[in-house]
Amino acid sequence: PLGATVSSLAPSVRWSDSNAFIFYYELQLSKDRTFNVDPSTATASVYMNLIHGGQATPPNSWTVPDANALAKGTYFWRIRQRTQATQAGQSETGIAWTPAQSFVVQ
Repeated sequence: PLGATVSSLAPSVRWSDSNAFIFYYELQLSKDRTFNVDPSTATASVYMNLIHGGQATPPNSWTVPDANALAKGTYFWRIRQRTQATQAGQSETGIAWTPAQSFVVQ
């Protein structure tokens, strides 16, 4: 849920998609709600991952790897579908990110 509090430094996020034919997703996670990746202006790291939602356990989920445990604080995450066109390096125009969700690590 939006704004949930978790005690794990390696929490999981889950999402749903009404299109069962989409199974690749791009995920971003950051302390920066704008997900700014410009090295000259970024204020926080942005973790970016490509996920096969059908192979995740549970499906359509991602868990922060233990090796990349988070610090305490508020984090934002968002996801978008990844299609054959984006996998081939073509334009991602039109594939919108979901609204950012947040959670707090205590």
